[in-house]
Amino acid sequence: MAHIAVLGTGRMGAAITRRLLDTGHRVTVWNRTAEKTEALVAAGARAAPTPAVPDAEVVITMLTDAAAVRDVVAAADLRPGSVLVEMSTIGPAAIRELRVPDGVEVVDAPVLGSVAAAESGQLTVLAGGKMGRARPVLESLGSVRHCGDLGSGAALKLVANTALVTGLAALADTMVVARALGVDAEAALSVLARGALAGAVTRVTAVGAAFPVALAAKDLDLVLGLADPPVVRAAAAVLREAPERDADLGTIVRAAT
Repeated sequence: MAHIAVLGTGRMGAAITRRLLDTGHRVTVWNRTAEKTEALVAAGARAAPTPAVPDAEVVITMLTDAAAVRDVVAAADLRPGSVLVEMSTIGPAAIRELRVPDGVEVVDAPVLGSVAAAESGQLTVLAGGKMGRARPVLESLGSVRHCGDLGSGAALKLVANTALVTGLAALADTMVVARALGVDAEAALSVLARGALAGAVTRVTAVGAAFPVALAAKDLDLVLGLADPPVVRAAAAVLREAPERDADLGTIVRAAT
């Protein structure tokens, strides 16, 4: 099994680490807040004091934004022959602009699915670039869809997140209409689950989903840097007004019921 380093052990980074440990990989972890690695060390990972992980064959980054990714990759001391697997949602331009030493392959591999899917190996991995030795590692996390050249996975992830966030914003508005008309929330959701917003209803009623409002807003800002669709602008405004930035995205709908 590969020696893997996971740099960034927030919700998703920690879940991915647990899955990699469960499938027999040797995993080194690092996080800016060292306490977030303690449970993973107890589960069998090794903690690195800095992002420098020169012995790792595959280095996974799962971080908040492009600035954090650039800083951590610069400090990672990647060795020739290793693969950097960038799994954060930072957009295709930021992926292509990453600077790594000669001989290091870069793969963008953002995912569809949340913590529970990561821990059970049921993520959908949207991969771009030449996967090489990263492929079996990614396959241990779920189904891998090779999207094309470097940056293509990151591009498709923004498309998917645009659909998710605008769908949930539309559902939130629909529930406001239901409330104004005196329609019972459960009855409304039951009917909506059979129509165009079925996926949004499923997402809102899912257990264990963990996609913070703040990160969803960051993703829409990435989209708005590339295009200016009015529905996306409206959804971004909904997220900016959400009072609980660290709460799951589904709370924008629950607040409207």
